[in-house]
Parts: sequence; structure tokens; C-alpha cells
Amino acid sequence: MTAPRRLALIPGHGWRARGGSALTWDPGAVGVSGREADIVRALAGALQEAAPDRVRVFDSLPDGPGTYTDRRAGAHAWLAEGGGVVLHLHCNAATSLASALRVARVPDVRVVEAARPTWAHAANLVEPTWAAPAGTCAVLLELGFVSAPVSTHLYSPAGLRGVASAILAGL
Repeated sequence: MTAPRRLALIPGHGWRARGGSALTWDPGAVGVSGREADIVRALAGALQEAAPDRVRVFDSLPDGPGTYTDRRAGAHAWLAEGGGVVLHLHCNAATSLASALRVARVPDVRVVEAARPTWAHAANLVEPTWAAPAGTCAVLLELGFVSAPVSTHLYSPAGLRGVASAILAGL
């Protein structure tokens, strides 16, 4: 029987050290559904609560590592022995799905697989997998759009528990 895979979570945005030891708050995307930093931390909490033996959060809270590189290194080190998945948690901002697809330069929902992303989009997709140790996998999860009312149900406590269950089932 195979042991359950570990899940290292890196919630996006939050507290950051910039140019020294001073910490600043970066809320990420902000919309009608709330702040990205708060939403992804709530999802991380739901995942950790659902599977405390398999999930660890590598956050940028004031008592945690202040840089993204430090958090990623910690997550990879924790997974180095037994493998697992590093899940980078984010939300996006757009006024609607159609607006989000236009921002991503996708002219029609039917041709999403043929999209040509901008450099910023490509960097967001490629960077999390950079320097991942053998036996680990890195995934970027964009959990809906904080400024689109259609996504609001995802960010309720029940919605986040449902998303957490789906993620854990996928492991």
C-alpha cells in the first residue's frame, strides 16, 4: 500500500520582506469576494484541517519566512524525503470570465487550449516548477476570480472546504 502523498502549500501574497527587515502587506488581487491573500490562507487552513498528517503550510506570516524563495525552499525540503506536491495557491481578478479570457488574450472559450499567454502569464505557470526536487511536483492553482460575483461561492467556508476535499481527493 502506498503512503498518502504529502501536500506542501504556499499561499500567495501576504507578508513580505522588501529591502531589509521591514515587512509589508501585499493583499494580491482584491474584489467583491475579498482579498486574495485572505482567501488562499483560508483554503490552506481548510486543507490543513482536513489532512493534518499530510499537509503543511509554508506561509509568509510575520513569524514565517519573508521571501517567496524561502517558502519554496522550505516546501521542497519537507517533500525531499517522501515526495509529494507543492501547491501554490492564488486567485485572480477580472470583472467576468469573458474579461479574464480577454486579459489572458483568449478570444473564445472554445480555443482556451490554443491560448498564447503573455510573458507574465507564462512566468506564473512556469516559475513554481523551477528547481523542484526529484519526486515532487509543483502546481499553480488559480482559484477563480475575486472580482467576479460568479466565483463568490468558492470563497465561503463551505466552498473552501469543498475545494479542499477535491484537492485531497486528487492526490
